[in-house]
Amino acid sequence: MTEAVARGYLAHTAELLGRLADEQGAAISAAAEAVARTLVADGLVHVFGSGHSHLLALEGFYRAGGLAAIDPILLESLMLHGNAALSTVIERSEDSARASSPTSIRAPTTASS
Repeated sequence: MTEAVARGYLAHTAELLGRLADEQGAAISAAAEAVARTLVADGLVHVFGSGHSHLLALEGFYRAGGLAAIDPILLESLMLHGNAALSTVIERSEDSARASSPTSIRAPTTASS
């Protein structure tokens, strides 16, 4: 029975991936091209996620063999470990979105640099 369940799961996953390719293939290709242009131009790819989605931002950041040009936007107030209910309210706020955009966040500078 376990094998049948696994085969069903894999078949359903393949079906969903096929649907994703059909329905979102052009958008995925456009995103891939934008990332490639950014990397070729020595730019940074800004990645973001709130709640559990912040794990996707972490996947590309600071990993052995990973891209060094990844700039994760990790806002602790939008992660679940502090206050899940509050993070949900904050992530739905337009002001929070504006405040967390890559253009509004600046790395700290030091007097010696």
